[in-house]
Amino acid sequence: MKRQLIFFIAVLAVSGCAYTPKEDLEKYKNNSRKHILRVSNHGYLIEDGITLQNGLADTASKHLTIEETAYKYSDIFTGALELACENGTVSLSDAQKNECKKSARQFMKEVARCSVGQPSGGCDSINSSNFERFFVEKSTPIKLLVYFHGGLNKYKHSDQRMESQIGSIMKGLPKTKFQNVKAGDNSLPITEHWQFPVFVSWPSSALDTYKEHLLELREGRRVAPSLSYFSSPIILIEDLVTSVGEFPMNVYYQFTNDKDRLASRGGIGLSHVWIESDNQFASLQCDRNDTTQPNEFAVKEIFLKGDSVIRINRSEYNRNSFQHKLKSGVFIAATPLRYVLGSAWNGTIAGNAWKVMKRRARNMFDPTGDADNRLQKEKLELFKDGIGSSLGSFFESLFALKQRYPTLNLQLNLVGHSMGTIAINNLLEKYESDWTESGVLKNVVYMAAAASTEETLSIVPDLMKSDNSFDFFNLTLNRVSEVAEFYGFGFAPSGSLLVSIDKYHDEPEHHLKRTFGSEINVRSSLPAILKSFNGVKGNVVLKSFNDIEALETSFNIPVMHGDFGDLDYWLPSTWAITNANYEKPTANQTFKCEPLIERPYKPSEGETQKNSDVLFIN
Repeated sequence: MKRQLIFFIAVLAVSGCAYTPKEDLEKYKNNSRKHILRVSNHGYLIEDGITLQNGLADTASKHLTIEETAYKYSDIFTGALELACENGTVSLSDAQKNECKKSARQFMKEVARCSVGQPSGGCDSINSSNFERFFVEKSTPIKLLVYFHGGLNKYKHSDQRMESQIGSIMKGLPKTKFQNVKAGDNSLPITEHWQFPVFVSWPSSALDTYKEHLLELREGRRVAPSLSYFSSPIILIEDLVTSVGEFPMNVYYQFTNDKDRLASRGGIGLSHVWIESDNQFASLQCDRNDTTQPNEFAVKEIFLKGDSVIRINRSEYNRNSFQHKLKSGVFIAATPLRYVLGSAWNGTIAGNAWKVMKRRARNMFDPTGDADNRLQKEKLELFKDGIGSSLGSFFESLFALKQRYPTLNLQLNLVGHSMGTIAINNLLEKYESDWTESGVLKNVVYMAAAASTEETLSIVPDLMKSDNSFDFFNLTLNRVSEVAEFYGFGFAPSGSLLVSIDKYHDEPEHHLKRTFGSEINVRSSLPAILKSFNGVKGNVVLKSFNDIEALETSFNIPVMHGDFGDLDYWLPSTWAITNANYEKPTANQTFKCEPLIERPYKPSEGETQKNSDVLFIN
């Protein structure tokens, strides 16, 4: 057992590979400095260049000092301000834009020096007159987008995303516009949707997270190395034995998933939650301009208190090509082996890796060192001037900037994919009063959210009820695409990552604890969702993407969980609900609805008013 454990650790140690930039190395370093915030597994900011190293580097030795963090933030803010100079106002000449950029660089350099106590004249000596002239007096929009990726990602995946997407995001264009553009070509137009992107990068790969579970963590805390290594064989044996014990249950869950996939064609044999989600959606009380439109396939607008609206749809699925049928045949043929391999795949080992992924998503705003001074004592000499800076200080800098200049036109969009939505929920909750007071938040976009319905409803609607509200978008796969997703030639378990979370890893004891990124989970929880969002001052979109095979090559359609990271998620057109032709729904396809779902109720003879189980309302 000892020899096997040493071999396992050795495999993990060499499994990382250095990232090779697609563009010029110096340009890549400059972009990563301005566009990527890397976070260690402990929840602290680390150096940019770690992806250029081989193997699993010791990220604890790469934590940024306070001074390094201040200048890192300064570079990011400078980039955002310079982009605002270029795109934020059409009234500036080229000379004025250059002067605007110069004032931004000078201002942010002095602010950073002030933060680490370096200016000779003190912080009062900062000259902000030019900054105020260009950004405060002119109300130049400063637009940032912060993207949180999901699980099963390494640091290098953020680098790949950055290199392929920053040009499109900063111009507010779809990626297809950049496919054939040569380096240095600035002829493409700039749209009103331009933003300065910042990618939050954190380690969430399966091997690395399971290694931490096996070798470092016990009961949610780090333990001494001697104890962790001594107990690791015991933990591994427990995981393997428990996986065997869970095998029958996992086979059953795979069967129910496959059953719903096949039953979705005709509706016979579907799980009750599928039927309930359709019933909840169809029972919304709506005014219909065209009664020939099928009620269950409409786009519905639910009017809440005030002027806010929830838009929700029931997506369509249409795949009948020979290629799809052949793929389904392979899927069916692989069923016996898939049930064996897939059940082991989704056993205790994967579940424990998932738990560590969630831990790391929470560490970003509640780092482990805050509750464990052993980390500080053991690694203090590596941290240079302290334990490190958490990601929260970046957002605290945004709030401080807005507080110093209340009329500054600072706009922030938060976009999260899968586990990234768990991180955003923690961010929103930790700084709840700052969001409501600052008003910097404009849009929150969740894509295939791994966050539960319960934890999302516990924070997002409350923030949206303030005067400084924002719009909220929840994007999901088509319900059939969700359960039909398969990979590994059909030998891996079927269903998306969210299916695995709900069925195997989280084992939710209540339907509101299921993931919020599933179309079925959203529509079957409509009563709780409508009640929570009633009274918000921003709009809500609950969009499920249609999966129409004939249009797949013409439109960027997510048909698998991982596809969301490749969408044009920075564009409002991606967030908006479309009809089966991927066009804006017509008036006849949009129903106006009341914000309630009728309970089954049969009035008694001669009843003059509807009875209620709530006292003091009649």
